[in-house]
Amino acid sequence: MGRGYEKKARNLILVFGDQLAAGSTAFDGFGTAEDAVLMMEVKEEATYIPRHKIRLVFFFSAMRHFADELKDRGYNVCYAKLDDPNNRGSFEAEITRWVHKTRPQRLICVRPGAFRVLKSIKKAAKHLKRNYKS
Repeated sequence: MGRGYEKKARNLILVFGDQLAAGSTAFDGFGTAEDAVLMMEVKEEATYIPRHKIRLVFFFSAMRHFADELKDRGYNVCYAKLDDPNNRGSFEAEITRWVHKTRPQRLICVRPGAFRVLKSIKKAAKHLKRNYKS
């Protein structure tokens, strides 16, 4: 599901599990030929608050279905599954990994609801010297 995507992207659109909407403003001006979507299942978020395993399964299932829907529409989707041996376990580390693969000029996302997630994105963007837009 986009794991081998290594073409240079103009924008890397970050989509989190509570933002699964094709009409999201993060996709405004999206170009299927030059932009990519990054979706991440990370241990840090899955274990931050104790959750029932079934809830996590439904949550990740919804994310995977949305990623498939985007792929069917021609979007370039980079997807980090929780059980991927290359998964680094945190949003910041996964963003870093995928920025090195896709080399985008800018990171774009809808502002996350959790401040700790926003902080991770901003820290990664600053460290990677990438523009960030929410």
